[in-house]
Amino acid sequence: MDTSPSIVPLGAPEATLPGTRYVPMRFSGSAGEYFRLWIVNVALTILTLGIYGAWAKVRTRRYFYGHTWLERHNFEYTASPVAILMGHLIVGLLFAVYLITSNFGANPDTGISLIGVSLLLLFFLLTPWLIYKSLRFTARNTIYRGLRFHFHGSVAEAYGKYLGWPLLVPFTLGLLHPYVVALQRQFMAENAAYGSARVRFEGRTGDVYIIFLIGVALGIGAYTVFGVLFAASLVPLFAAGLTDASDLLAKLGSSIGFAILAVLAYLILILGLTAVTQFIKASLMNYTLNNAEIPGRIRFQSKVNPWRLTWIQVTNTLAQFLTLGLATPWAAVRRARYILGCIAVLATGQLDDFTAEASVGENALGEVATDFFDIDLGF
Repeated sequence: MDTSPSIVPLGAPEATLPGTRYVPMRFSGSAGEYFRLWIVNVALTILTLGIYGAWAKVRTRRYFYGHTWLERHNFEYTASPVAILMGHLIVGLLFAVYLITSNFGANPDTGISLIGVSLLLLFFLLTPWLIYKSLRFTARNTIYRGLRFHFHGSVAEAYGKYLGWPLLVPFTLGLLHPYVVALQRQFMAENAAYGSARVRFEGRTGDVYIIFLIGVALGIGAYTVFGVLFAASLVPLFAAGLTDASDLLAKLGSSIGFAILAVLAYLILILGLTAVTQFIKASLMNYTLNNAEIPGRIRFQSKVNPWRLTWIQVTNTLAQFLTLGLATPWAAVRRARYILGCIAVLATGQLDDFTAEASVGENALGEVATDFFDIDLGF
């Protein structure tokens, strides 16, 4: 039975056009239900020394996909845990080789190992290929109404967007970064397909620059508050009179006021940077979906409020910290429910009027590598 919450229409003017149907997304998962799955995943992953992690990942994705609804149909995730486990083993083995060999032949003066640097360079050069494989793997293992999603981008395009252009960013003091992000979003969106229906993307680079300008302003604000609080924590110590550095260290260790203000300053900094990250992610999500469409059939609509999502993430982080991680399922469900409740499809005709497209199998190496090294694909 569909127990998903009711969704208030987003009220886009496009939804009133003749022949256009407004179809909201819905999430029917619950924190209590997911907690039972999550705690079992954690326990078995620990007991099996990480081996069960592949099954835990698949079970988690199947839960969230299975509770994501669009017009009375839910999504499916079909990846094989064994394939992901093999990817884990390969990536883990390569990382172990790096750790073991990174000190071989190290220069006694600098401590830099030629082997270690070579392996890091190799990974850097492979990153675009891993991202390409991850996008194809995720798309192919996502199903809606019996049809698979696809990703048609090429390896050459991936290298241009994730290696070529990013190499130019340092030479522009970071000013080129929003442009590169816009190119990467275009690459991911316009190469996506549902069955044989391709997505068209028409985003404007200027919108991405505005997003990052606001993010930079928020980051400056977070560091400013941190600096003021940290400086305030030192005022009583200097007012009491200090003779040398050792005297300062001794008083720092015995000052409760310093400890409280310093911890508060770092906490605000962490939460502030979390807010910046969430604001940028939410804004880029809106930018991507609102500029993507399947011509003549579907337009996407995202009205995620960046400030609301920032508040959700910050309070989620606090709840997880205060509960030593036990609030993780509640936080994940809360976030998913809000985001999916802000996304809708504006459809012309029926959503099942698509044709399937044959696809070849994809291994899970790229998917696992991007997870293992925390490469953000931006979804």
